[in-house]
Amino acid sequence: MREGRFSPLSVRKPGWTPTSGQSLVEFSLMAIVLVTVLVGIVDFGRVLMVQHIITNAAREGAHAAILGNLDSAQVRAEVERYLQRGGLDVSQATITITGANASSGQPVVVEVEYPVDSIVLKMIHANTHITLNTASRMLHE
Repeated sequence: MREGRFSPLSVRKPGWTPTSGQSLVEFSLMAIVLVTVLVGIVDFGRVLMVQHIITNAAREGAHAAILGNLDSAQVRAEVERYLQRGGLDVSQATITITGANASSGQPVVVEVEYPVDSIVLKMIHANTHITLNTASRMLHE
C-alpha cells in the first residue's frame, strides 16, 4: 500500500473487529422475538384475569340468588356490581339468569359472556375478538 492513500482497513478503532456489527443485527432480531413473547405473556394474563372476574361474578350472582331469594333484576345488579369492581365495562357483558325465583331444590343458572380484544392477535392481523363465557349453577336452599 502506498503512503498517503486512505484505506478503510488502515484506520481501525481500538476494539473494533470485522464482526462487531453482527452482534447488533443478532440482538435486533432477537429483541423482536422477545418483545412479541413478552406482549403475548401480558395479553394471556389479561385474558385469564377477565375470565377469572366473570367466573366469580357468575358465582356471586348465583350465590346471592339462592341465599337472598332475589329476582332476576336484583341478581343481574349483583353480577354487574362485581364486574364493575373488577374493572370491566358492564355494558359489554351479556348476563343470562334462569331460575332466579325457583323453589327449593331447583337450580339457578347465571351465565356471563364478555368480549376481549387480543393484542397479539391484532399484531398478526388475525381475528382479534375473543368471547369469554362462563356459567354458575347452584341449587336453591
